[in-house]
Amino acid sequence: MVPEIADTNRFAVDLDGYYCINKVFTINLDVADANPFYLAALLNSSTLSYYFTRTGKRLHHGFFEYAGTYLATMPVRRVHFATPAEERTALVEEVKGMYWDWVGRQKKNP
Repeated sequence: MVPEIADTNRFAVDLDGYYCINKVFTINLDVADANPFYLAALLNSSTLSYYFTRTGKRLHHGFFEYAGTYLATMPVRRVHFATPAEERTALVEEVKGMYWDWVGRQKKNP
């Protein structure tokens, strides 16, 4: 979901199915088909925020209107992973460990 009028991309994920009556645009996904957190991260990225400022409907005072007509043109592609899920999970855990090791070293040597 995203506010219907905003000054930048502000997409959020609602897994509980709370729908707003107005002033919010929702994108309904089949969670089994697409990861809503992946989509929200892409839509909130600086790249797609910049894209939307160039292609979206501009309103007054730096605000934009978020609606299906304008969001449909956002260049979001489906990702088909070649790496098995178990291996991807292990790699993510490995990288997270490396990150926290780095954070620990930064705290010891500021």
